[in-house]
Amino acid sequence: MSQSIHVEWGYTPPSKPKVAGYKLYKEGAFACQEMKPMARAMDCTVSLTAQSTDFTLTAVFDDGTESPHSAPLAFSKSPGIDAAGTAPKAVISTSAAA
Repeated sequence: MSQSIHVEWGYTPPSKPKVAGYKLYKEGAFACQEMKPMARAMDCTVSLTAQSTDFTLTAVFDDGTESPHSAPLAFSKSPGIDAAGTAPKAVISTSAAA
């Protein structure tokens, strides 16, 4: 079933390299991205078939590298859960996709 998820995060990036955007991964596979350096939220449509799905978030830098993945954000077909990690911190919420 396709779901629209909303992800919000806070991140204090290093001075170099500069942040170019952010990528969201579902169970380790690329799900979507927001390529705006100042972004602190994004909406993605993903397929959620399992009762629980792990998401991670990375920062993408202007030199083509990515930050380490955030701590797993366990989504359990209920309100979002926040997570802490050395990479961006995020909160995920969802609604049914049209």
